[in-house]
Amino acid sequence: MLERFYSVTRDPWEGNEMIVVTTPPELRCLLVRMERRLLWLPAPDGVDTYQLLDSQPEWPPDAVNVTGTRVDWPNRLELARDFT
Repeated sequence: MLERFYSVTRDPWEGNEMIVVTTPPELRCLLVRMERRLLWLPAPDGVDTYQLLDSQPEWPPDAVNVTGTRVDWPNRLELARDFT
């Protein structure tokens, strides 16, 4: 497991969500939250998310507020090259 790209929050949370994080800029990514687990994935705009996360002095951050755009949770698998 890549420690810089996975973390667990202390906040109680039920459900799943995805957010395209825009601020803070050093944490731009696609944040996938599954209950208390957080997965930091590359942002849709192609920013070098892993390099940005790897440059953080403390991981996981003790406290961080992120803002961005919520993305609908997929209800089925969509494959870009699925022609059937």
